[in-house]
Amino acid sequence: MIYTVCKELLSSFSPQTVYGAALEKCNAHPRVVDFLGDSIKGYGEESHRGRRQHVSHMGYEVEGCKGYRIKFHLKGQRRTATVNLDARQTANGWDFRYLYVQLNSYPYEVIVIEDNRETVFGSSGEAPDSSVPLRS
Repeated sequence: MIYTVCKELLSSFSPQTVYGAALEKCNAHPRVVDFLGDSIKGYGEESHRGRRQHVSHMGYEVEGCKGYRIKFHLKGQRRTATVNLDARQTANGWDFRYLYVQLNSYPYEVIVIEDNRETVFGSSGEAPDSSVPLRS
């Protein structure tokens, strides 16, 4: 159990590392700040009692490269939103395949922060069932 905890915390490509980097990108994006307001906080799923739990993630492997799909929530002064992302290991570490924020209230808008599905990874490196509906 100690090995698993240390591996999770010290790994350069773990769900928590990717979550932290995504949260920084969301906080730095001007449209996200405009819609949600200042002091944006990120959190995982909420239990039925309202307690916040870990960040929802799913690991996968394609052609020997590890990847994670992660979903978490943002809360600002004005609104809340849901963040969806896919990150994959590369030769230089790891990179986002996509990262977008979907507002949870009207106007239901999707803010695409990063979309590298075709440029960085190409169509041959697609993960199974990777079609993500994005609205412009």
